[in-house]
Amino acid sequence: MPVDLETADVMNRIFKSIDETKGLVSHIVVCKANFLMMAYYLLDLRQLVEDLSREECFTNATSLEAQASLQSLADTLEAIYSFTKCCKNSSRILLLYQSNALVDQITKQFGELVHCLSLMLQRSTMLSSTTEVQIKEMQNKLSEALFYVEPEHEKIAQQLSQALKNGQADDSLATDLLCVISTTLNMKFYEAGELIQELKGDLETARIERREEELILLQSLHTLLNPAVLPDVNLLVPEDSPFSANDLAIPSSFFCPITRQIMEDPVMLAEAGYTYERSAILKWFEGGNTICPNTGKELENFELIPNLKLKQNMEEFFDLKRHKTMLHAIQQIRSQGTSTDVEESVNTVKQLLDVNLKYKRLLVTLDGIQPLVAILKPSTPQLKEKIFRILFSIAALGDEYKASIVEAKAVPVLLRILQRNPAVNGGPVQLLWELSKSEAGRAAILDEKASVVVVASAFNLCTSDQKLQAEQLLYNLCEHDSTAIIQAATSGVFGPLVRKLASGDEDLQLKMAETICTLNVNEKSMHSLVGAGVIQPLLNLLQHGTEACKLKAAKAFELLSSFDDNKIAIARSGSLSVLVKAVTSQFRDIVTLVLATLANLATEKQIAAEIEHEGAVLQLIGMFTWEDINIHENALRTLDHMAKDNRMVRQSIAHSKAIPKFYSLLQSEKISPSCKTSILNLVSYLAEDHSTRSAIVNPRTIVGFFVRLLKGQSSDEREAVLAILSAMAKMEETKHIMVLEESLLQISVECLKSDRLKVKECAVVILSKLTDPNLVDKSVQLNLARLGMIPLLIDVLKNDSERAKQHAAVTLGQLSMQTPNLTEKQSFIKKLLAKLGFAKYKTCKVHAGKCSAKGTLCLVESEAVPQLIGLINDGRNRSAQRAIEALLTLVKGSENMEKGIDYLVKNDIIVPLVQIIGNNENSTEKAVMMLERIFKCQKYRNPRYANLAKQALYTTMATGNTDTRKAAATALMHLGMVPKSSTYAHTG
Repeated sequence: MPVDLETADVMNRIFKSIDETKGLVSHIVVCKANFLMMAYYLLDLRQLVEDLSREECFTNATSLEAQASLQSLADTLEAIYSFTKCCKNSSRILLLYQSNALVDQITKQFGELVHCLSLMLQRSTMLSSTTEVQIKEMQNKLSEALFYVEPEHEKIAQQLSQALKNGQADDSLATDLLCVISTTLNMKFYEAGELIQELKGDLETARIERREEELILLQSLHTLLNPAVLPDVNLLVPEDSPFSANDLAIPSSFFCPITRQIMEDPVMLAEAGYTYERSAILKWFEGGNTICPNTGKELENFELIPNLKLKQNMEEFFDLKRHKTMLHAIQQIRSQGTSTDVEESVNTVKQLLDVNLKYKRLLVTLDGIQPLVAILKPSTPQLKEKIFRILFSIAALGDEYKASIVEAKAVPVLLRILQRNPAVNGGPVQLLWELSKSEAGRAAILDEKASVVVVASAFNLCTSDQKLQAEQLLYNLCEHDSTAIIQAATSGVFGPLVRKLASGDEDLQLKMAETICTLNVNEKSMHSLVGAGVIQPLLNLLQHGTEACKLKAAKAFELLSSFDDNKIAIARSGSLSVLVKAVTSQFRDIVTLVLATLANLATEKQIAAEIEHEGAVLQLIGMFTWEDINIHENALRTLDHMAKDNRMVRQSIAHSKAIPKFYSLLQSEKISPSCKTSILNLVSYLAEDHSTRSAIVNPRTIVGFFVRLLKGQSSDEREAVLAILSAMAKMEETKHIMVLEESLLQISVECLKSDRLKVKECAVVILSKLTDPNLVDKSVQLNLARLGMIPLLIDVLKNDSERAKQHAAVTLGQLSMQTPNLTEKQSFIKKLLAKLGFAKYKTCKVHAGKCSAKGTLCLVESEAVPQLIGLINDGRNRSAQRAIEALLTLVKGSENMEKGIDYLVKNDIIVPLVQIIGNNENSTEKAVMMLERIFKCQKYRNPRYANLAKQALYTTMATGNTDTRKAAATALMHLGMVPKSSTYAHTG
C-alpha cells in the first residue's frame, strides 16, 4: 500500500536523523563507547521504522493517532541528532568536563525513545502481531541499554571541577592537567596546544551565539588551562622512543631490502623474520622466486605478517621529524634572515601543511602565525601570495584559528597592503573575507580606521574573480553595523545598503534611505546605485513605509531621477504607476518630491508618454488646488515635458479649467522664473496646435498681457511668449487685437536680430501675419522699413530655417505691394541729373521714380530679388511659392510690368521657374503665372526661353488645375506653340 505523503515525509526525517547521527559519532572522542552504542541501537530502530512503513495504520492518512506517535518519534530523533552534532563540534576539554552530563543526556533521550514506542502501541490499534512484538522488543532493548562514564574521563572531570572550585590558575597545575588530558586522549603532549585552540573556538562560538552561562564556564576553563607550559619540540621525543632528538637520520630499517626505498606498508616474512615493502615482496614471489631475498635460503612458509611495531616507529619518527622541520622553519622566518632563507622556510611550512591537517594546527600551537604576518609587508609579491594561502588555510579551520590570526595583528597589515594596491589580486581580499566570517575577525577589521573604505576601493578596482569575495566581505562587515553600510555606500558600494533597505527594520530602512539622500551626488555613483537594485526597495517604502520612510524614499527618487542614465531604468521598473498614485498623498513634502521626480522623468519623450498612459494629466492639473508654489512648479514642469510632443495631453489641458489658473500665476509676483517658463511653454504648445489654439485667447485681454510680457524677459521666456503670439497671429479673431499693440511689431523687428532660431521664426511669423495691407496702412509698413526690417528679412532668407524663409518671403511680398504708392516721382531736371550719374537722383530700375530701402518697401532697391529667386532655385515648395508670390508684385500693373519682367529675367528667374513646375500644385500655379507674364513680352519669346519652358508648360496643360492649365496655355500661345483660337486659354 502506498504511503501517505505526510507520513512519508515524517519517515524520511527519521531515516535522515539516524543516518546523520551515525555519521557524526565516529568523530567524537570523549565518551566514544557510549556514542557508538547509541548509534548501534539507532540502526536497530531504523529497521523497525522500515517495517512500520508497511503497516496499514501508518500508511492510512486517516490514522491520525498512529501518525502522531510517528511524528513524536521523528522529533525525538532530530533532538538526538542536534545533541550529537553539538558534541562533535565542541572542544574535547569541555566534553571531558561535562562527561557525566553527556551520559545522563544520552540516557534521558533513550527514555524518550521508549516513551515514543509506548505511544505507538497505545494509539495504533491495527498493528500486526509481528510488528507489535518487534516494537516491544525494541522497547526492552532501549530500556535495558546502559551508558556509563569511563573512569579516566570521570577522574579528569573531577580534577577540572575541583581546580575551578579552588580558583587555582598557575602554570604547574595547568601543565599537569593538560598532560593527563592528552594522555587520556592518546595524544602526544606536544600536541596539547590543539586542545587549547579548540577551547578558544568554543569561546568564540558561545560569544557569537550569546550563550552567557556556557561562556562563563568556557572562560573559566580557558583561564585554568591556558598557562600550561608545552614542551620544546626539541624535547618531544618520548622516553621509550628508539630515536634520539638530536639524531633524526632515517634508520636503515625503514628501507625495503628489495626496492631500497622507504616502506609504506611494511610486512614481515614469517619464516625468515625480515621486513619488506608488501608490493615488492609479492612481486618477488610472483616472479617465481622461492628464496628469502636477504639470506638466499629456500622458504617453506610464504606467510606475510604486517610489521605494526615498525610502522608505528616510522610514523613516530617522521612525525617528529616534521615537527622539528616546522619549528626550524618558523625560527628561520622569525629571525628574518636572508630573503632566500625566509622564502625556503615559507615553502617548507606550506609543504608541511599540505601533508596533514594536524600540521596546520601545529603551526598555530607553535606560534607560527605572528612571524608569517611580520614578514608580509616586506615580502615580494610571490612570497606574499604564498603567505596569504597559508593563512587562509589556517583561517578556514574554524573561528578559533581565525582568532589566532587576528591576535597576530594580521588585519592592519592586510588592510595596509590593500590600501596601497586596491587592485591586487587574491590574497588580502580572500583572507579578510574568511576572517570576517567570525565575530572576532569582523570586529578587528571594523576597528581599523577607514577599513570599509579600503575594502570598498578594492571592490571597485579588483578583477571580476575577486569582486565577489570583496562584495561578500563587505556584506559580512555591514551585516550588523549601519556605520559600515554608510561608509561602503559613500565609497560607491551599494549592495549592503540595498540589502538592508529591502529587509531591515523600519528604523534601519529609514537610515538607509537617508544615506541615499546625503550621498555625494555624481552620475556614476547614482547609476551604480540603480544597478545595485535600489529601485524596488524604495518603491516598497514609498508604498508601505511610515511617513518618514515615504518622505526619504521620495527624496531618493527625486535624486536618482535627476540623472539621465537612470530614467529609463526607473520607468521600466514599474515605478510610474506608484509615483503617479503617490501624487495623491496628503503629505505636502511627499507630493512635492514625487512631482519633481515625474518632472525629471518626463524629459524623456517615451517616459512622458508612459506617464500620460498612467492617467497623470488630470492629477497634475489638480495640483493647482494646493496653495504651494513648489507643487505648482513641479506639476508645471511635468506637464511642460508631457505636452510638448503629445496632443492628447494638450487637449486635456485645453479642456480643463487650468488655463485661467496659468494666467493668474503668470501675473503673480510670487511666481518663480522656472514656473513662469513652464507656463509659457505650455501655452505656446497649445497655441501652436490648431486643435487647442482657441483655448488660449480667453479672455482676449490676455493678448496685451503677453505683449507686455515680451519686455525684459529672459531669452527662454521671450521665445515662449513669441511662440504664443505667433500662434495668436494666425487666428482671425486675434489679429485685429494684436495690430493695436503698437510695440509688438517693433519688438518683432528687434527679435529678427536674435541668434536664437525659434525667436526669429516666431518674430517673422508675427510680421508676416500683421503686415497684411488689409490690416495695416502703409504708414505702419513704412515705419517698419525705417526700423531696418527689410535687410533683416533678407538676412533671414540667406541663413535661417525653411519656415522662417517662407514667412520672410510673405512679409516682403506684402511690403512690396505698397512700393508703387511710395515711389517718389522725379522731375525732368532730376531725371537728367540721374542720367548724368548723380547717385542722389538715381531712380528705381522697376518703379517709375526714386525708391529707397529705408524710405520705401522696394524689393529691387533692397536687393531682395536675388535672394527670393534663390528660394525658388532651392526647390522647397512652400518657400518657392511664397517667393514667387512676392516677386509677382513687381509685375503687377501695366506701368511697371515690363521693367519688372526685365529685371527678373536679368536675374535668371526663368530656369528656377521651369524647374519648380510639377513639384507642388501651388508652387506650380505661381510659377506658370510668372512665366505667362514673362512670355507676354515679345522680347522673351526667343527659342532659348521657349525650349526651356515648353515641355513643362505642355505637361502642366495636361495635369494642372483649371487656373494653372489656363495660364500654361496662354504662355504657350504667347510662344506661338498653341493657336490663339484654342479653347485652352479660354476654358482651361
